[in-house]
Amino acid sequence: MKKLLTFALLPLLLAPAALFAQKEKVVDASDREKPAWIGRSDPSAICVTEVGETLAEASARCMASIREQVINSVAVNVCSAETMTRRQVTQDRLMSVMSDYSSVLMTEAAKLPFLSDLSLSNAEAIYWERIYSKKSKRYRYEYSVRYPFPAQTRRQLIDAFLAIDGAKCARCEELRREAETLVNIDLIRQAVEELDGLERYFFDATRRSDVSTLRNIYRQLYDRLSIRVEAESCGSCLYSLRLDGRKVTTSVQPRLKSESAVEMAVRPVADTLYLLTYNPEYASPGDLNRIEVLYLLGGRRIAHTLAFDPAQNKVSVRPVGSVHLEQGDGVVRGSLRLRVTGEGARVTRIELRNPADGKRLAAERIEPTALAAGERTVRFACTGAAAAARQGIAAIRGTVTVVKSDSTAAEIPFTLPYQLTTNQ
Repeated sequence: MKKLLTFALLPLLLAPAALFAQKEKVVDASDREKPAWIGRSDPSAICVTEVGETLAEASARCMASIREQVINSVAVNVCSAETMTRRQVTQDRLMSVMSDYSSVLMTEAAKLPFLSDLSLSNAEAIYWERIYSKKSKRYRYEYSVRYPFPAQTRRQLIDAFLAIDGAKCARCEELRREAETLVNIDLIRQAVEELDGLERYFFDATRRSDVSTLRNIYRQLYDRLSIRVEAESCGSCLYSLRLDGRKVTTSVQPRLKSESAVEMAVRPVADTLYLLTYNPEYASPGDLNRIEVLYLLGGRRIAHTLAFDPAQNKVSVRPVGSVHLEQGDGVVRGSLRLRVTGEGARVTRIELRNPADGKRLAAERIEPTALAAGERTVRFACTGAAAAARQGIAAIRGTVTVVKSDSTAAEIPFTLPYQLTTNQ
């Protein structure tokens, strides 16, 4: 009786399986038999199966899955999503990891040799099936790949990533030390940008917090900047930028603002100093004469207001008219007109730029050197050769260096028309 009951129930038990088999049909395959490794785990290889509407889509999903499994096998020993107190490298087994860590590894994966070489051409075995579903009346591909991933390769990947991670930590510490001795203000912005990248890289809250704190330290450096006047006279001011008392530099040009001074300019001198020059000729002694020097750095305003008295050391020299040049026997002789106000000025240097190629021509003899008030003509001679500009620009650039009665020097730039005569 029991045997009869068993045989009676057997068709009922097999019916669902047969019915399901009838709904799914393999219409094409890469091999006659399905490989035994499909659906099994292997300590020396990664076996994956993915589905896609096309063969290319299914194979691409397989490669993505392999990549993800390699990543997860490298991401090891993260203590929690909040802190990471230590790291131990487990080389012979896979571990579960948090998603942030895997995400970081995905970003750094291009630097790991094995991951950059992932390709179907390196697979040990590939098998695919084209399946037709009678229920949905659609075709799909099931693609399976067996990819070699021995323990030795896993260890190499772990070591490679730890080297990358260690370099990131070392750079963070290096930036911490540099913040205390920084002498170039431009490096603050570069350091902040680099710390932004490190914060995106670090997957644990402890190191992210450390980076955030260090980035704030760099940003606060702007608040400790100041301008210190080193020496000044009417027409010029020598100053330095200071960070906690030490001299620093920047390539940023300051904004200069004044209602009474003209021809204002700033240029670096002597590595850590800056020279502000201006023309106070049109300033009135009875007015409030000021120049504001303003640096905009890191969203901060670093400013200094310089007050000057145009009546103090009231000596000014301005090149006017045109420059006359006469060339012969390897010597250039010339004359330059100067409009002088005040007494006691001396010309110590005249330098021209050859109109043809911009090369420097420095005067070796200057007569006279002492300048009285009024319009004066200074004659000079220099060794070299001058030539007209190729593009027919009838102007010459140069500078005149004048020392005033208080021994302060001023370098006066000029651009004037010129006449060149050549003696054969």
